[in-house]
This record gives sequence, structure tokens and C-alpha cells, in this order.
Amino acid sequence: MASTKKMKKEPVFIVRPVRQNLGLDYLHISLIVLVIALAALAFGISAFKPGAPSSSSCQYGSMNGTCVTPVHNSSQALLGAEKIIAAYGSLNSSISLLPYYVLVNQSSVSYNTGQRQWYVSVPYIDPVSKLKIFRVTFSLYDSNLSLATPYTQMIPPVTFTNNSVAGLGSVSISGRTACQSAAPIPVYMITDPYSPGAFSAISTAANQIQAHAGQVNMSYYFVFGQPSTRFYSSFGVQQTQALGQYLACASRQSAFPGYAANISQVFQGTPISNTTLYEIATASKINTTQLNSCLANVGESLNYQLQLANLYNLQYSPGFVVNCKYGTIPQTLNYSIDYALGTLQG
Repeated sequence: MASTKKMKKEPVFIVRPVRQNLGLDYLHISLIVLVIALAALAFGISAFKPGAPSSSSCQYGSMNGTCVTPVHNSSQALLGAEKIIAAYGSLNSSISLLPYYVLVNQSSVSYNTGQRQWYVSVPYIDPVSKLKIFRVTFSLYDSNLSLATPYTQMIPPVTFTNNSVAGLGSVSISGRTACQSAAPIPVYMITDPYSPGAFSAISTAANQIQAHAGQVNMSYYFVFGQPSTRFYSSFGVQQTQALGQYLACASRQSAFPGYAANISQVFQGTPISNTTLYEIATASKINTTQLNSCLANVGESLNYQLQLANLYNLQYSPGFVVNCKYGTIPQTLNYSIDYALGTLQG
């Protein structure tokens, strides 16, 4: 008896053609739709993929598809320019006035990506052009903020220090801090008595005492540098230094401005005798008892004054130190006092 085994039925896939679709069946249509969807997804991903930054989105521009990042920022570049400007004060020319007439708070700073240099443009008041305002521009290497190109027709400074321009008429002296946080503030005048402009500077100081009544304490310091030593061979050390000694002692009295003004009337640029200096003191209402007491020990006082002058590197030409920190010249003393007073606390 033969046994018959039923054969297992195999699954059958029936693919029916779709009419009016170019003879494609449903399976092929589904595959085509899937391919189109994947292509659309790939395009969307590529569209939102971040690419190279545009120069407009970079603060300092871009190079080779990358934003440029300078070594220094604009504030550091401005400080570098302020130090360079302060160094011009050491030149023996009219350019030495530049540090005291710049308006650093109105400066503009920009960066040159291609040259990798900072450009700092600073307005300044021209004292010989009816106080008209001009601009001085410097380019500095970004790598170390050294001077790349000085202002047109201007020679670069010979020596550099860490001094910097702080404000109008005020050069911040490196390593020195303000000694008063409230008025009155000290102001030191330092000069060689035979330096051109010494008596004019004393008059300027006296005027500023009145203009800033109760806000400044003025002190006068006299040193003997090259303007004095050139007379030693012809007049002797004692007679030459007598002018500075009398001025130093008389400066401790309130009648000093009048005494200095009276001396300036007879001063011819050469040493004056002790007799004449004493007679002028009497006529100027200087207390002669205090004057004689001071003259007896004036050598020690003048040595101290020389040390202070060396500390601030002011030895010959009339110069001022305002509130122990800011250096200035007679022409801009009022600006510097105003600036220092403006920085006080409270």
C-alpha cells in the first residue's frame, strides 16, 4: 500500500503590475520612493553642515577659511601706543611736547589682517597752531607691539621706557603710584635754577596754586645739572649754587612767588651775588630769620631734592610731578592737575 505524502505548500509572492505607471510594479515603485527620500535626507544634512566662516562673521577677518585671532587685543595695542608716545618726551626737539598734548581717550584702534599690524590713531592738540586738533597715527607689530611705522615725517624715539600717556598733559611714570586719594594732592616742581624757563615755571606754579585753591600742595626742588655746572669754572661753585640755595629756602614761605618774580627782573642768566639775593629777599618780605636758618643747612636739603629728581628722572628742564605719579611740563600743568584730581576716589 503505497503511502502518499502531501507536499508542503511554498509561499507564493504575487507581484501585480500597476496600470498606467509605465509598467512598474508596486515593489519597484516603493524602492524608487525610498531612494528619493534618502537622497533628500543627504542633501539636507549637507546643507546644514557648517562650512568655512565668512569674513563678515570674523571680528578681525579671515585667512584660508579660518578667523584671524591677533596675539594682542585693541586695549593692549592702545597701551603699546601710549608707551611709544610717552617715549617721544625724551627727544631733544619740539616732538617732545607730543606726550602732553594727545587725547588718548579719543583714540581709534584697528587691525590690518594682511600686515598683522595694529593701527592706532590718536588726536592731539597742536600748541603752535592755535590749539587746533590733528591726528597722529602709528602702526605696531601685533607680535610684540613694537613700533612698525612712526607717524609721517616723524622720527622714532631713541629710548623706550614703561611710561605711558595717561591723559591730557599727564604721563604715567612707571613704578610710581598716586600718594593721595583725596585733595589736596602734592605737586613737585623740579628744575635747575639756570635752566631756560625756570622762573616762568615758578610763575606758572603760583598761578595754579590760586586756580586750584586748597586742592594742591606745591613744592619746589632745585638741582644743579649742566645748566649750572657750566658756570663753575668762571664763577665758582659757591656763587653759582647760591641762586638755587636762596630759591630752595625761600620756597618754604608764602612770599616765595613774589621773591622769584623780583629775582627774574634782575636775572641775566648768570650767577647773582649773595648780597643781591639777600637784598631782594628783604624787599620781597621774606622772613630773613627763617631764611638764614634754612641756608645754614641747605646742603642736606638740596641732596634730598636731587635724589627725588633722580627718582623721577627730572633733572634739568622745568618739570612737574603731580600726585607722585604723573609727569608733566609747565605748559600742561593745569591739564595734569585736573586729570589727577579727576582720578581721586570719592
